[in-house]
Amino acid sequence: MQRISDWFRWIFTVILIPILIGVVTDVAVDLIKQQPREILEQTWFRVTALLLVGFVAGLWVDWLLLKLDRSRADRRKNFGHEMVNLHFAFNALRSQGRDPMRAKKQELKSCFVSAKKFGVWAPDDQVFNLDPDIAENLIAKYLSNVGTKLKDGHFGKAKQAAEKSKAAFTAAYAGR
Repeated sequence: MQRISDWFRWIFTVILIPILIGVVTDVAVDLIKQQPREILEQTWFRVTALLLVGFVAGLWVDWLLLKLDRSRADRRKNFGHEMVNLHFAFNALRSQGRDPMRAKKQELKSCFVSAKKFGVWAPDDQVFNLDPDIAENLIAKYLSNVGTKLKDGHFGKAKQAAEKSKAAFTAAYAGR
């Protein structure tokens, strides 16, 4: 979907700037004929040129910032996919009767650090000191809920889900 600023940027860059340059050039030529001062010394010309350049630069900076923001959103979605995949691997180990907390400890730690870098609450290393059954359930729910929301592009809801998980983890830490 095109944003209005995209339309303005292209219309202004491709159509209006050449027209405005043509008009300004014609006006400047007439003024030079009437007044033999150089056009660059005229205040109105400087102001007009600066406004036009500033407007176009602003539209292009907006485009650049939007691209950067989309890349950040894409990184969050990719991280959500990683969390969901880790959740599936975690549950597969649980269903095989293996200890997923030990087998996936480094991946879990890395996942929690990455989540914090994205501004999403994540459990700390205390979770590995909890009763394994409680910790496994809490981690599985965390990975599933937060990962799915990130994967689907719902960053705000992912942060809310993480904060809800925080209460459950805090209660488990207190019950140790």
